[in-house]
Amino acid sequence: MNYRAAVQFHKEKGAEVTLLYQTCTEEAQTRTEQGYLSLNEAGRVRQFIKETSMKKGKKRFLDMIVIDKLLLLDLIKACVYDVGCDLVDDILMNQIEHIQMYGFEHGGYVATMDCISQYFQHHLSLLNPTVYKELFFQPGTILTKVKDEPPTRYKETAQVHHSLVANGCLIEGTVENSILFRGVRVRPGATVKNSVIMQKCEIGSNAYLENVILDKEVKIMPKKEVIGTKIAPTWIAKRSVI
Repeated sequence: MNYRAAVQFHKEKGAEVTLLYQTCTEEAQTRTEQGYLSLNEAGRVRQFIKETSMKKGKKRFLDMIVIDKLLLLDLIKACVYDVGCDLVDDILMNQIEHIQMYGFEHGGYVATMDCISQYFQHHLSLLNPTVYKELFFQPGTILTKVKDEPPTRYKETAQVHHSLVANGCLIEGTVENSILFRGVRVRPGATVKNSVIMQKCEIGSNAYLENVILDKEVKIMPKKEVIGTKIAPTWIAKRSVI
């Protein structure tokens, strides 16, 4: 996200600390505890609670903070003196009554990945053009390390539907509703459905993958089947041969 709006809010409120949050739009259980904010009418933080249940309408803290530099240095020193190891839990939440602390709502896309299932689901959500464009192009593009490779080659036998395919791939089989990283090879007769395939994996001829995550440089031998579920995708470790 672009922090300008949050910084402007921080200045206008005369805040010492501004915590960014998202209002939950659905109910879910998380594997790890998430922080939730309680605000008064003026938007000032009154309470900070950690729970594993995400409920609609609750304000989930995004672990993103705008804070004055000198105050941050003082709080870090306080952490050292008090043998505290967490700036939020050990220091900020004990100073709610003494620090001008406000909440700022982030209304854009947020994905929390604390297990393989969420990693899988959030990756496949990138096949939604609205999510993809918001995450990578709004309000500005995300730039990563450049690793140029030749364009992907699609042979006469290739069939690709509703997928993201990086450069350097060779597609001779069928790819549906999947994400392929750089340099993946899908051999003739092979089918990849609802899967995340990392770089330089090779899917052998007439193999079948569904609801699968392949780490880097995995090789699936011809005619092999690997099938998981949307809730519990099958994960194959780096450089494995199946």
